[in-house]
Amino acid sequence: MINIRLQTSLLLAILMFLISCNKHYNSQKIQTINQLEKVIESDVSHLNSLNMHNIHSVLKIASFNLSKIEDGKMDSIEFEIIYNDYKAYINCINLIYENLLKIDQLHSMVEKNKNQLQKIKNDYMLSKAKRNDLDQYLIEEFKIIHQSSKHIHHTINTIRKEKDAFFQLNTKMEQIIY
Repeated sequence: MINIRLQTSLLLAILMFLISCNKHYNSQKIQTINQLEKVIESDVSHLNSLNMHNIHSVLKIASFNLSKIEDGKMDSIEFEIIYNDYKAYINCINLIYENLLKIDQLHSMVEKNKNQLQKIKNDYMLSKAKRNDLDQYLIEEFKIIHQSSKHIHHTINTIRKEKDAFFQLNTKMEQIIY
């Protein structure tokens, strides 16, 4: 009787040890997912930090000034003088516009990453066993989230850099126009 209790107790202890090891394994994966969720939160914060009204205002100013330049009667000598500034101005406006178009796509991409990560997290959390089958999905999502984050930072930095350049170039254009 004592021998059976001892064996049962030993078996329960081994079983609890194995379960705790599996839970520890999944908890490490969940910690990785939590870190990825923080990356996503940071990306959302960066995207939301863009002053969209300001960027749209820049594009409206540019549109107005370009129409003034096109309406103005410049001879070829005057246009040759401003050609380099005009070219830089157009390039700057185009970069702002192209990157502005990416913002909605980036918001969608972040939301998709967030949903996918939540599904993987739920699978790890609801499982009582080691989930090696999910590891590849987590690795892929890790890569996608970090790649998305780099793309977001690049887009935001480009918009900010070009917006600053716009104000300098716009001053030159307005001096020529008026």
